[in-house]
Amino acid sequence: MPRSSRIFLGPVEIAGYYSGLEAGLRDLGLDSWAIDLEPHPFRYRTDERDDPVVVRLVGRVRDHRPKPSAARALHALWWAVWAPARVLLLIWALVRFDTFVLSAGVTLLRGYDLPLLRLLGKRLIFVFHGSDARPAYIDGQRMAPGRALAIPECIAVARRQKSGIRRIERYADVIVAQPAFSHFFERPVVNWFAIGVPWRDRPNARARERRDHAPVRILHSPSDPKVKGSERIREAVERLKAEGLPLELVELRGVANDVVLSEMAKCDFAIDQIYSDAPMVGFATEAAVASRPAIVGSYAWAANRSAFGTIPFPPVEECTPEGLVDAVRRLATDAVHREALGREASAFVHDQWSRTQIARRMLRLMEGPPPDEWLFDPRGLRYVEGCGLSREEAQGVVRAVLREGGRAALCLSDKPELEAEFVDFAAGKGDGGLD
Repeated sequence: MPRSSRIFLGPVEIAGYYSGLEAGLRDLGLDSWAIDLEPHPFRYRTDERDDPVVVRLVGRVRDHRPKPSAARALHALWWAVWAPARVLLLIWALVRFDTFVLSAGVTLLRGYDLPLLRLLGKRLIFVFHGSDARPAYIDGQRMAPGRALAIPECIAVARRQKSGIRRIERYADVIVAQPAFSHFFERPVVNWFAIGVPWRDRPNARARERRDHAPVRILHSPSDPKVKGSERIREAVERLKAEGLPLELVELRGVANDVVLSEMAKCDFAIDQIYSDAPMVGFATEAAVASRPAIVGSYAWAANRSAFGTIPFPPVEECTPEGLVDAVRRLATDAVHREALGREASAFVHDQWSRTQIARRMLRLMEGPPPDEWLFDPRGLRYVEGCGLSREEAQGVVRAVLREGGRAALCLSDKPELEAEFVDFAAGKGDGGLD
């Protein structure tokens, strides 16, 4: 059978990416299985599946993981069952699958199975989604104010990231990553947006009928409020309400994905985040599916446009973090623009990112080398602001990293121009970008 006939996906779900990709590959008649070794609070999978016994076993062990506050002995007992369960899952996967599409740099045995996978001739495609590759010192999930790692620990995490990526690069046939967080890669990567987001259409609510004097309803559903800039989003909405604009902000946290989709149908537009390094990912894509425009704040607009080349650029309401108030005002007051952008976003995801189209693109990676126009060479990267941090916060972290560990702490000796860009950034010079 061709190597693309039997496909393993996972072993960690990221925002519904792998369950959506599984559905697309199955639409093409391919034997694909998305496996998630982490219990996911947002429950992206809603369909029933007749899982093999080993998959059901692993799922049950996974779902009974003790809480962090549980006794140490209980954790030890759980690990005594969890480790062999993962080995059984690996044996099943080795027998059944020819291609492995692996998420977030994770394998079934924490990377120790990579030599075995290569020895057995499995095709390995690694897909990175953000904090799994983004340097720790410009990653809000690790360095957001109020919960930031200590600088020595941040440096240690960055070194582990660089080492892990180098190891993966030795074994991977293809790596898929977003240009704006590809700092640590040393070989060309497939631009994540050349593949797209494999969304799943699950309509479960009617769109509300717009009343002439009803407040403009805004939806924000942060997975991590600090990283997404939720406090600044609330402040922007309150400022505009104080100016007299009739606005209603609906904020959802920790709810199932179906609840988010239901509320999306009732809103006028969405605000994804204000410190993104990507133009459109999960939540903005869900808004587009519902024909709702999404505001995305970012410092990376120029960097991403340079990196995309001929790859279609997703339509969102673009702004810098500092321009959030103006973006909200525009969508709230210009119904013609708001509805036109929602239609454009819907057309984009349906025309460019249908799950079968994305499955076919992934299939192309399984069966041969990627097209040149899909590739991005990280040596051209100059973007330094990262994601989930204001420019000033990112500068402060980079400055502290350089003070603590020197240039070597950036782990960018293979890219001296990018390393120099970070040094200038810490000193308050330049604004990042791409060659």
